[in-house]
Amino acid sequence: MRTQFDFNAYGSPEDGKYFVDGFEYFIGEDFRSVKRYKEYKNVGFTLLCIEKRNTYCGEEWESSSAKKCMDAAYEAGCDKILLADKRINDLIGSKKCLIGQDGHFQTEQDLLDYLNDCLNTYRYHNGFYGLQLFDEPHWWMLKSYGIIIKALKQLVPDIYLQCNLLNMVGPERTAENEKDTIRAYEWYLNAFLDESGMDCLMYDDYPFRREYIICGLSIRNYQIAADICKKRDVEFRTVLQSFNWAQQGTFIMRRIGEKDMRWQSNMAMGIGCREFSFYTYAPCAGMSLKEGCFDGLDGSTMLNRDGTRSKLYYTTKKIIAEMKAFAPVILQYKYENNYIFFEEGKEAKDYEQTEHAMINDGCPISVKPDKGVVFVTQLRSKQGALYMIENIGNIKDELYGGEPQKVKIGLGNAHVLAVYRRGKKVARKIVNGCFTEKLYVGDAIFMEIRE
Repeated sequence: MRTQFDFNAYGSPEDGKYFVDGFEYFIGEDFRSVKRYKEYKNVGFTLLCIEKRNTYCGEEWESSSAKKCMDAAYEAGCDKILLADKRINDLIGSKKCLIGQDGHFQTEQDLLDYLNDCLNTYRYHNGFYGLQLFDEPHWWMLKSYGIIIKALKQLVPDIYLQCNLLNMVGPERTAENEKDTIRAYEWYLNAFLDESGMDCLMYDDYPFRREYIICGLSIRNYQIAADICKKRDVEFRTVLQSFNWAQQGTFIMRRIGEKDMRWQSNMAMGIGCREFSFYTYAPCAGMSLKEGCFDGLDGSTMLNRDGTRSKLYYTTKKIIAEMKAFAPVILQYKYENNYIFFEEGKEAKDYEQTEHAMINDGCPISVKPDKGVVFVTQLRSKQGALYMIENIGNIKDELYGGEPQKVKIGLGNAHVLAVYRRGKKVARKIVNGCFTEKLYVGDAIFMEIRE
């Protein structure tokens, strides 16, 4: 059983170069240094992913960017390093079959030999922990994905493999001949587990869009993945949105602040996640002013383009520290169920964030918000239960003058052992089995009880 969460961030320090409409610019500092990886580790990250422009492509290893990153990161104290190998990921993404007369390899042994040659280049590096495999695969890649995973596990049984799946997007990308978005996504997650035999499930979620609107499928996405992980007894992992991105002036991910980060991290912890990645740590290399495409503007990732720390760097560091402090408590419990409560006279269709959500009945505790919407999860152990109660209101409401909502919690005959908020135990006065909690949007309490 885990005793701590793991944390990772995409977009680790690169070489200080970036591109605008094809023109190359240099910040003046190569960020692939011990100093910069110490800074990364200082946020609280326990895993490091070497990818994007530091992806290994089969070039001379000793002079490769991947090795330079791994050497500096290991010296900085990062001892669990994940490498992206383009040669392996290209096999997963190829529409050509892997094994057979018309495939990439004639036999399974040919594939094993090829993968072994790839691995032997870097697997004995002191910091090597595993591979980041193809990011966000479509449904038709899952068979090849599974074959590659099983082959890698055969060669290195304890290798860590990061497999980040799509969130609930259009059904054309998640299932063949299925038009219903939700059914297609359920098939997609189950098909990945069937093909791969993995003991974990991971997907990414970007719930915050332009004008502070919360994407309406995010909560349903969590519910589906959590239920599958529970039924199949696999670990739940996720990627949290930590960036600002705009493309062609239409599809815009807004800047993320502390309330957004708490909204996501509380939701993920409460629904059973055990590992958390962030997209992204540092700005990506390219942007187009002509097409209106910006990826990682200053102030919208943890590092700015010039290498200075943004406010989000310190916010993330604070929240990770709180999560680590709370991990020994919550990791004793396994996710069981979730419930949603609304202010009087409201229902799921009245809120964008819940219009597609599953509304479950039978919550053992009573939860009454005075306004807005509250998400409740139940986790269990042999000794009792742990409840998360989170204000999942739309953050725009609070930014434009809103106040924290008052949530009345009724415990019935249950006995409260402890209440936690932001990683710390807090005192609460309980009268006649009830107490009221004030929660800003994104905030949550976790409550240990004995029934």
